Amino acid sequence: MIATSKWRLICQFIGLVAMIVLPNLEDFTVGHRPPSLKKFDEIVIGMSDKDVIIILGPPGRRDAAFMAYTDEIVGYSNPDGSFVYLWYYEDCEIKVAFTKARVCQRKEMSPAPRLTVMEEALAFLWKHFVP
Repeated sequence: MIATSKWRLICQFIGLVAMIVLPNLEDFTVGHRPPSLKKFDEIVIGMSDKDVIIILGPPGRRDAAFMAYTDEIVGYSNPDGSFVYLWYYEDCEIKVAFTKARVCQRKEMSPAPRLTVMEEALAFLWKHFVP
């Protein structure tokens, strides 16, 4: 009886560790680049905003695992007439700045912020159970 409860406790501990560790592992496949990084590489300084939108799609969330937020910032403008568009992917955020003449002048990529446990649970449910 005592041996059974020890094994049950060990299995529960292993399951808990697996639930924490496995979702945080990176894909270490040689030569693998996520689609968002490939798209980021296609953007060239001097492109028009329409060309960038053709490559990345409309600004906003491109995360297939989670619903789009309605209060998300997809861009902003500056007093000099230049503006910035934002794209949110599962693995990164892409920010592209344009001049007043609608020409790409700067592109930036940063890692996506980590989701809270509740957001990860909602994303999992949304991805697997919502048609």
